[in-house]
Amino acid sequence: MTGTASAASRPVGRARDQGGPEGDMGIMDKIKGLVTGHEDKVREGVDKAAEMADKRTGGKYGDQIRTGKEKLGEQLGTQRPPQEGDEPQR
Repeated sequence: MTGTASAASRPVGRARDQGGPEGDMGIMDKIKGLVTGHEDKVREGVDKAAEMADKRTGGKYGDQIRTGKEKLGEQLGTQRPPQEGDEPQR
């Protein structure tokens, strides 16, 4: 067996390369830096991804998808204020 790792030798849980001692917060800071100046495009992409996921699951996970979308928006600072025609928050 060359080039493949057995299940026993694969890391469990977290990715191997955390990007240094900063861990997850360092990653979020890097993402925030990339988002800066492109908030509208990010928001649009997140909205489309959430809509597609909701459609593909037949609305079964709508609440979880909405919550995830909101949490991501909060983390990235891309949460837009509610607008006319938006679904009411549950």
